[in-house]
Amino acid sequence: MKRRIRLTEGDLHRIVKESVNRILKEGVDPISKVQSLIQQANNAYHEALEAQDNYKWPLMNKRGETYGLSSDIKLDGRGYVSIPYTNPYRSFDYQPVKIRVISKVGGRVKIIPGDYWEEGWKDVKKMLNNIIRDAEIGNNHMRIYDPSVEDSSSPEERRANKERLKGMNREIGRNVSAGMEYV
Repeated sequence: MKRRIRLTEGDLHRIVKESVNRILKEGVDPISKVQSLIQQANNAYHEALEAQDNYKWPLMNKRGETYGLSSDIKLDGRGYVSIPYTNPYRSFDYQPVKIRVISKVGGRVKIIPGDYWEEGWKDVKKMLNNIIRDAEIGNNHMRIYDPSVEDSSSPEERRANKERLKGMNREIGRNVSAGMEYV
Protein backbone atom coordinates (compact mmCIF):
# COMPACT_ATOMS: atom_id res chain seq x y z
CA MET A 1 0.00 0.00 0.00
CA LYS A 2 1.39 3.40 -0.98
CA ARG A 3 1.55 6.13 1.51
CA ARG A 4 0.75 9.65 0.41
CA ILE A 5 2.84 12.49 1.64
CA ARG A 6 1.12 15.81 1.93
CA LEU A 7 3.29 18.84 1.45
CA THR A 8 2.15 22.21 2.54
CA GLU A 9 3.19 25.35 0.76
CA GLY A 10 5.70 26.07 3.56
CA ASP A 11 7.28 22.60 3.24
CA LEU A 12 7.64 23.00 -0.52
CA HIS A 13 9.18 26.46 -0.08
CA ARG A 14 11.68 25.08 2.47
CA ILE A 15 12.70 22.16 0.22
CA VAL A 16 13.25 24.43 -2.79
CA LYS A 17 15.20 26.96 -0.68
CA GLU A 18 17.50 24.26 0.75
CA SER A 19 18.14 22.82 -2.72
CA VAL A 20 18.99 26.22 -4.17
CA ASN A 21 21.31 27.05 -1.25
CA ARG A 22 23.11 23.70 -1.59
CA ILE A 23 23.68 24.29 -5.32
CA LEU A 24 24.93 27.81 -4.69
CA LYS A 25 27.34 26.67 -1.98
CA GLU A 26 28.79 23.99 -4.24
CA GLY A 27 29.18 26.48 -7.09
CA VAL A 28 31.40 28.90 -5.16
CA ASP A 29 35.05 28.50 -6.06
CA PRO A 30 37.00 28.37 -2.76
CA ILE A 31 40.20 29.70 -4.30
CA SER A 32 38.49 32.77 -5.75
CA LYS A 33 36.78 33.39 -2.40
CA VAL A 34 40.14 33.43 -0.62
CA GLN A 35 41.86 35.42 -3.40
CA SER A 36 39.17 38.12 -3.41
CA LEU A 37 39.58 38.84 0.32
CA ILE A 38 43.38 38.80 -0.04
CA GLN A 39 43.07 41.31 -2.91
CA GLN A 40 40.83 43.57 -0.80
CA ALA A 41 43.38 43.54 2.05
CA ASN A 42 46.28 44.23 -0.33
CA ASN A 43 44.35 47.11 -1.95
CA ALA A 44 43.51 48.62 1.45
CA TYR A 45 47.17 48.38 2.48
CA HIS A 46 48.40 50.04 -0.74
CA GLU A 47 45.81 52.81 -0.38
CA ALA A 48 47.03 53.41 3.18
CA LEU A 49 50.63 53.56 1.94
CA GLU A 50 49.69 56.14 -0.69
CA ALA A 51 47.59 58.21 1.70
CA GLN A 52 50.42 58.30 4.25
CA ASP A 53 53.29 59.04 1.83
CA ASN A 54 54.80 55.51 2.04
CA TYR A 55 55.08 55.56 5.83
CA LYS A 56 56.66 52.26 6.90
CA TRP A 57 53.82 51.25 9.29
CA PRO A 58 50.58 52.71 7.88
CA LEU A 59 48.16 50.38 9.70
CA MET A 60 46.88 51.18 13.19
CA ASN A 61 44.91 48.81 15.41
CA LYS A 62 42.24 49.85 17.91
CA ARG A 63 44.81 50.12 20.71
CA GLY A 64 46.80 52.66 18.68
CA GLU A 65 49.73 50.36 17.78
CA THR A 66 51.10 50.82 14.27
CA TYR A 67 52.25 48.03 11.99
CA GLY A 68 52.70 47.25 8.33
CA LEU A 69 53.43 44.54 5.80
CA SER A 70 56.84 43.84 4.28
CA SER A 71 55.25 42.68 0.99
CA ASP A 72 51.89 41.67 -0.44
CA ILE A 73 49.75 38.97 1.14
CA LYS A 74 49.85 35.82 -0.98
CA LEU A 75 48.12 32.47 -1.41
CA ASP A 76 50.70 29.89 -2.51
CA GLY A 77 50.16 26.73 -4.56
CA ARG A 78 49.95 24.51 -1.49
CA GLY A 79 47.00 26.38 0.02
CA TYR A 80 48.90 28.55 2.53
CA VAL A 81 48.22 32.25 3.02
CA SER A 82 51.33 34.26 3.94
CA ILE A 83 50.83 37.52 5.83
CA PRO A 84 54.23 39.27 6.20
CA TYR A 85 53.58 41.54 9.20
CA THR A 86 56.20 44.06 10.35
CA ASN A 87 56.02 46.33 13.38
CA PRO A 88 58.30 48.77 15.19
CA TYR A 89 57.77 47.16 18.61
CA ARG A 90 58.63 43.55 17.65
CA SER A 91 55.39 42.48 19.35
CA PHE A 92 54.14 38.93 19.06
CA ASP A 93 50.80 40.14 17.70
CA TYR A 94 52.35 41.12 14.38
CA GLN A 95 54.89 38.45 13.49
CA PRO A 96 54.81 37.04 9.93
CA VAL A 97 52.38 34.12 9.66
CA LYS A 98 51.74 31.31 7.20
CA ILE A 99 48.41 29.52 7.63
CA ARG A 100 46.91 26.73 5.55
CA VAL A 101 43.41 27.54 4.34
CA ILE A 102 42.87 25.31 1.29
CA SER A 103 43.22 21.55 0.86
CA LYS A 104 42.45 19.12 -1.91
CA VAL A 105 40.38 16.14 -0.78
CA GLY A 106 39.17 13.53 -3.22
CA GLY A 107 39.85 15.73 -6.20
CA ARG A 108 37.83 18.63 -4.76
CA VAL A 109 39.29 21.84 -3.42
CA LYS A 110 37.97 22.69 0.05
CA ILE A 111 38.46 25.50 2.52
CA ILE A 112 39.84 24.43 5.90
CA PRO A 113 37.46 26.07 8.40
CA GLY A 114 40.00 26.43 11.21
CA ASP A 115 38.30 25.16 14.32
CA TYR A 116 41.44 23.37 15.50
CA TRP A 117 44.69 24.94 16.73
CA GLU A 118 43.64 28.42 15.66
CA GLU A 119 44.56 27.96 12.02
CA GLY A 120 42.39 27.99 8.95
CA TRP A 121 40.04 30.20 6.99
CA LYS A 122 38.25 31.72 10.00
CA ASP A 123 41.51 33.02 11.45
CA VAL A 124 42.89 34.24 8.12
CA LYS A 125 39.58 35.94 7.31
CA LYS A 126 39.68 37.70 10.70
CA MET A 127 43.29 38.84 10.11
CA LEU A 128 42.53 40.13 6.60
CA ASN A 129 39.42 41.99 7.78
CA ASN A 130 41.53 43.53 10.59
CA ILE A 131 44.06 44.74 8.00
CA ILE A 132 41.26 46.35 5.99
CA ARG A 133 39.81 48.01 9.12
CA ASP A 134 43.24 49.06 10.44
CA ALA A 135 44.13 50.69 7.11
CA GLU A 136 41.07 52.91 7.49
CA ILE A 137 41.94 53.74 11.12
CA GLY A 138 45.53 54.60 10.12
CA ASN A 139 44.37 56.84 7.27
CA ASN A 140 41.88 58.67 9.47
CA HIS A 141 44.48 59.11 12.22
CA MET A 142 46.97 60.67 9.80
CA ARG A 143 44.25 62.92 8.38
CA ILE A 144 42.69 64.09 11.67
CA TYR A 145 45.42 63.95 14.35
CA ASP A 146 46.51 67.29 15.74
CA PRO A 147 49.94 67.18 17.47
CA SER A 148 49.02 70.22 19.58
CA VAL A 149 47.00 67.95 21.91
CA GLU A 150 50.32 66.74 23.36
CA ASP A 151 51.21 70.25 24.58
CA SER A 152 49.39 71.76 27.52
CA SER A 153 50.42 74.46 29.93
CA SER A 154 47.53 74.27 32.40
CA PRO A 155 45.32 71.54 33.88
CA GLU A 156 42.26 72.98 32.07
CA GLU A 157 44.05 72.85 28.73
CA ARG A 158 45.19 69.30 29.48
CA ARG A 159 41.59 68.23 30.20
CA ALA A 160 40.41 69.90 26.99
CA ASN A 161 43.16 68.14 25.01
CA LYS A 162 42.15 64.78 26.50
CA GLU A 163 38.55 65.39 25.47
CA ARG A 164 39.65 66.34 21.91
CA LEU A 165 41.74 63.16 21.70
CA LYS A 166 38.83 61.05 22.99
CA GLY A 167 36.55 62.59 20.35
CA MET A 168 39.06 61.87 17.59
CA ASN A 169 39.51 58.28 18.80
CA ARG A 170 35.74 57.72 18.73
CA GLU A 171 35.53 59.17 15.24
CA ILE A 172 38.28 57.02 13.73
CA GLY A 173 37.35 53.76 15.51
CA ARG A 174 40.16 53.46 18.07
CA ASN A 175 39.77 52.74 21.75
CA VAL A 176 38.87 56.00 23.47
CA SER A 177 41.85 55.85 25.83
CA ALA A 178 44.47 55.16 23.11
CA GLY A 179 47.27 57.72 23.15
CA MET A 180 46.31 59.31 26.47
CA GLU A 181 49.81 58.73 27.89
CA TYR A 182 51.14 61.40 25.49
CA VAL A 183 48.69 64.13 26.56
